[in-house]
Amino acid sequence: MKKVTLLFTLLLPSLLLAGVKIGYVDINKVINESKAGKEIKRQFVEYMNSVQNQLKALQEEINKLKEEIQTKGRFMDEETLKKKRLELERKMSDYKILYQDAQRELRQRDQQASEKVMGMLKKIIEKIGKKEGFTIILEKTQSAILYASPKIDLTDRVLKAFDEMYEKSKKEKK
Repeated sequence: MKKVTLLFTLLLPSLLLAGVKIGYVDINKVINESKAGKEIKRQFVEYMNSVQNQLKALQEEINKLKEEIQTKGRFMDEETLKKKRLELERKMSDYKILYQDAQRELRQRDQQASEKVMGMLKKIIEKIGKKEGFTIILEKTQSAILYASPKIDLTDRVLKAFDEMYEKSKKEKK
């Protein structure tokens, strides 16, 4: 990374003389402030709350069953106690499976959303780059930009175009 930054720094003056047009985009800002990004986050939070409620309810059942076994277990006949212990094991297993499934689902949703969003953003950035003659457009947080003039910041334009693309895709789905 340091070699690339050093090479870029050394070549920058000659690139500027050659008419190179450079811009950058803060992808994190676009994702966090866009309508699509906010909708994706809302869906994630909604799903997480749903799973947390299910896990909480199951945990309460487990705790009640544990307490029942501890407090009343010595008064139960062997068959009833055995059934309660098996039920406890099943509920603990269900809890573990639900937790693992939720983790897997969240990872899949995150990956799918990221791929979709990045695909849309790439199209928007390429369109701006080609239309306005940019030689290179960098991503602000990943490219080791230590300073760049706000004049070459394309973030707000990409954000606006992304929101427009998102709204258009929502209308087309209806």
